[in-house]
Amino acid sequence: MIKTLMTKLGTLLLVLLVFSTMAHADGFKVLLTDVATGAQTVVTDNVAFPFPSLNLYGDTNSALGTIQFAGNTGNFYVTLTATASTSGGGVVALSANVGYESTGNDQIIIAVEDTGNNAVSSTASLVETATGDLQSTATSISFQSWIDATGAVPAFGPSAHCIGSCSGSTTVAGTAADTTSDSFTTATFSGGSSTTVNDLSTSLPYSMISEVNVNFSSGGTANFNFTASDPSVPEPTSLVLIGSALLGLGVFRKKIKI
Repeated sequence: MIKTLMTKLGTLLLVLLVFSTMAHADGFKVLLTDVATGAQTVVTDNVAFPFPSLNLYGDTNSALGTIQFAGNTGNFYVTLTATASTSGGGVVALSANVGYESTGNDQIIIAVEDTGNNAVSSTASLVETATGDLQSTATSISFQSWIDATGAVPAFGPSAHCIGSCSGSTTVAGTAADTTSDSFTTATFSGGSSTTVNDLSTSLPYSMISEVNVNFSSGGTANFNFTASDPSVPEPTSLVLIGSALLGLGVFRKKIKI
């Protein structure tokens, strides 16, 4: 009986591991905007840039569902990694180092959008968590996430880099009820929030959009790690716990046989 249980749990763990790493290619994008200069960069999952002379190469990670980017957008130099998963719900994660290379007040907006998330029920909890550090000249940082039940996303546009009069939009479709937000002004910050979403359809994929705003008064840096998720999706920590349970069952079974 224990052997049968272990076999079933092992199969389940394998399925969870596969689906937790599956991610969505179409519709997974990052938009960076320097508010003062109007410069923008749009990075699409698995799409390269034709701008090597500017040291801009688009997504440099070939893995589906992972975007890695390093380069300038206006007065900012940004290195970031964004990941997305759409199995049994949605998870969007973003880690970034932002360097402001000018003087005076400026703001950078980093937005992430992902489509094709499959709802497991009509109700979900949108959970947002953030940690990081602000140098003294980085005066504040804010995070906001949305779920759009219809699958709509802002018009980021195609992969591109422009220095002004850019067309990428950070206007989010979604309803006010399907959003959560946090803001911080301390040098080291950590926190989060959540909201209940009640308008999802199991037959209609929904979209997730997250936006980070960092304000600077002069040259400096900011670092952050951010995640927005529907908790119905197994997180890596949960998978590790399941694996530990399987290992424990294996040891227990061996002891019984001895």
